[in-house]
Amino acid sequence: MDKPIAVVTGGTRGIGLAIAERLVQRGFSLAVAYRSDDKAAEKAREDLDRLKKEGQTVLTLKGDAGDAVTAAEHHQIVRRDLGPVSRFWSTTPA
Repeated sequence: MDKPIAVVTGGTRGIGLAIAERLVQRGFSLAVAYRSDDKAAEKAREDLDRLKKEGQTVLTLKGDAGDAVTAAEHHQIVRRDLGPVSRFWSTTPA
């Protein structure tokens, strides 16, 4: 079975972070995207790193997930560093 990979946009605070935490606890490697709050992203990364187990990876990706160029860049990073995504959650408004 392939390892589970997820992407959570808006994943460094609030509901998005809660989703990211639960996914890490369930064994997912994941990428959390955030728009601009570097301080919140660093704290989220530390919290998620404490929850992960051996073999899991957590990436934080800065940028507007609604921007096509940014989304394409994030997609390339996730595919390169984690592999194909098996789940995607968006907590950012459309």
